[in-house]
Amino acid sequence: MKIRIRFGKHGAMKYIGHLDIMRYFQKAMRRARIPMKFSQGYHPHPIMSFAEPLGLGITSDGEYMDIETEEGLDGLSAMKALGETMVDGMVIHSLRRLPENAKNAMASVEASSYRLTYRRGKAPLQLRELIDAREDFYDRAEHITIVKKTKKSERSLDLKPLIYRWEIETFVPNTAAKGQSDFPIDPSDEECGSICHRIMLSSGSTDNIKPDLVMEHFHRFLGLDPQEYAIRVYREDMFTRVDGQFISLEDVGEETFLIGVSNLRRL
Repeated sequence: MKIRIRFGKHGAMKYIGHLDIMRYFQKAMRRARIPMKFSQGYHPHPIMSFAEPLGLGITSDGEYMDIETEEGLDGLSAMKALGETMVDGMVIHSLRRLPENAKNAMASVEASSYRLTYRRGKAPLQLRELIDAREDFYDRAEHITIVKKTKKSERSLDLKPLIYRWEIETFVPNTAAKGQSDFPIDPSDEECGSICHRIMLSSGSTDNIKPDLVMEHFHRFLGLDPQEYAIRVYREDMFTRVDGQFISLEDVGEETFLIGVSNLRRL
C-alpha cells in the first residue's frame, strides 16, 4: 500500500539536513511500528522517498514523503503512533493512501509556494511601493532574463514564466492567503505586521527556482544590495499539475487521515 505523508518542520529542526531527516523518519517508522515494505537484495531498506528537499534554515508545513506499507494499515492508529514519535519542531499533518500507479512525490512536484517575510521594520520600501515595484519588475515585464550559476556551469534563464503567482501583503499569523492551506503558520514566527511576499515558483528536476534567487534579482532591480535585506523563508506547500491546474501533493489519492484541516487547493 502506498502512503503519502505530509509533515512540517520548525524550530531547531530547520537546521537538520535532508539526509538526517531521512534517517530520522526511518527510526520514527520503527518506533511507531509502521509495517514498512523493504527493498530486495543484500541490503534491504525501507521503501521511502521524499519530495523536493528543504534548504537549511527554512521552515515548512508543506513537506512530503511517500512510503510503502503492508496491506491493512490502520490509518488513524498509524497517524497517532507516528505523531507521538515526533520531536519538538516536527509535526505530522496527514496520511493519504495513493493509487498503486501514482507517481512518487519527487517525480510529481512541479511547483512550490513560499511566504517570504522581512524582519519587522526592515522592509526596503513601504507596502504600496513594493507592490508598484513588483508590477514593474514582474507584471509588466515580457521577460526577466538572469544568469543562473551552478557548480559546473552558468546559463541564461527567463524567470517570468517560472513565477506562477506573486503577491505582496502585510503578514498576519493564522490567516490563510487565497489558495493556501489552513495549517497554522510557523509557531515560532514573530513577524506579525511585517511585509511578506507570497510566491509560487517552478519546482522539480527541470526548472527548480529558489525564492532567494527571485528576491536577489528583485532587490537588484530596486538598486538595493540583497545582502542588506534578510528574508525569512517558509514553504507553504508543494503542487503537481492535474488537467492544467495546480493541486497540492496532499490532494492526490483516495483516502485521507488528517490532523488539522485540508482543502482541495486549485490555483
